[in-house]
Amino acid sequence: MKIRILPLLICIGFFINSQAQSYTLKGVVLDQKTNESLIAVNIYNQSETVGTFSDIDGSFEINITRWPATLIFSYLGYDNYSLTLNEAPTQALEIKMQTNALRLPDIEVIAEPIVEKITPPEFSIRDFLIQDDLMLVIKYGGIIYGNYLELLTLDGTVLHAIKIDVKGAIDRLHQSCLGNIHLLGNREIIEVAIDKQQIVLINKYPRAQFEKYILPCVESSQDYIYTKKEQALGQRVLFSIISKKEGTLDRRIYVNDVEDLLRMREEFAMRSSMDGYFSAATANPQNPQNALSRPEHYDGWQTMFYQPIYSPLYNTGSELCLFNHTLGFLRFYTYAGELKYQFPINYHREKNWDSQVLRDLKTNKFYTVYKDKKGRKFYEVNLANGALRPSFKIETNFLEKMIIYDGFLFYMDSGVISSEVNRRIHKVKVD
Repeated sequence: MKIRILPLLICIGFFINSQAQSYTLKGVVLDQKTNESLIAVNIYNQSETVGTFSDIDGSFEINITRWPATLIFSYLGYDNYSLTLNEAPTQALEIKMQTNALRLPDIEVIAEPIVEKITPPEFSIRDFLIQDDLMLVIKYGGIIYGNYLELLTLDGTVLHAIKIDVKGAIDRLHQSCLGNIHLLGNREIIEVAIDKQQIVLINKYPRAQFEKYILPCVESSQDYIYTKKEQALGQRVLFSIISKKEGTLDRRIYVNDVEDLLRMREEFAMRSSMDGYFSAATANPQNPQNALSRPEHYDGWQTMFYQPIYSPLYNTGSELCLFNHTLGFLRFYTYAGELKYQFPINYHREKNWDSQVLRDLKTNKFYTVYKDKKGRKFYEVNLANGALRPSFKIETNFLEKMIIYDGFLFYMDSGVISSEVNRRIHKVKVD
């Protein structure tokens, strides 16, 4: 019996060892028409949920441990390229990507949607939020009346109002990842609660305390909270997953604009050679602790040139969904931060995209927005495949805040650009 088992064990061990061997796949990514190298192309191994990026000359290396392997190449302004390899190739790959001509589906409007103005013109609205079918607004009545906090129904009926007494200027309302409401002044914060259709002021504390402990939290689940931190002029976003029970950091999710980080590294390296104030050796874009995280190294022109990444993270009710607009993927994670699956998206590549994703807080549907000559167009995002469905459009050019709730869009609009006077809240049916 032992003589029979031994060869079997040897075969099994050989099989496991062969499966565990890593093959380094090499290649280069080029533009199909010009043959120019494409820098920072995302190369993702869908079979093993790992990936890499092409470097400055378009070349890349990625380790493959099992076959077949499906690679997805994605790059801003280009069609995604998918390649399935059944075995290790005998030579380096040459991937040629084609530029795309993205065209959004037209929104066919039979009739203009009915827009209701649910706040009166005598007062200007500074900010608003919606919680549990009720609306909380900051109302400004001018120098004589000052600021009031009002609780409204979603049709605009006033249920309760209190005068606001806060140090410094009033900024806005904020709802934390745990649902707590805060009234933000530029010097202090007031925590607010809604109890039996009444506004209750709980306590006050310094704004610095709010910005350190509350503001970074962007989402939560039963066992975790998720904090967000921007680094390197917003070209790197770090989501930290913290256990509610233990209070420990369990995992991190990174979103990097590698192309801008590489460009930034080159600029800092150039400045280092000129005046020696920056060490290029610490400018590794994959290292979150490098000097690219230090705001004191940034000039004003750099802040204007590098636009922050917009990649919101949401709890969908069963998993986490990350809208990774940098790489062009919808990524889904377990609540503990383990990647489950992903698929490519390209709606954000359209030049009129307004860089916004809105979630209906009640129906859990997601929408994105595009600028139009006369206003905004809204599309529903299908989380099953990233496709867009035309929803509606509104004619207004001065939108200042939008919330979608229970199939209605609520938005602030003064009718005058950058005006704090006569801001009113409008309501329109989404579908």
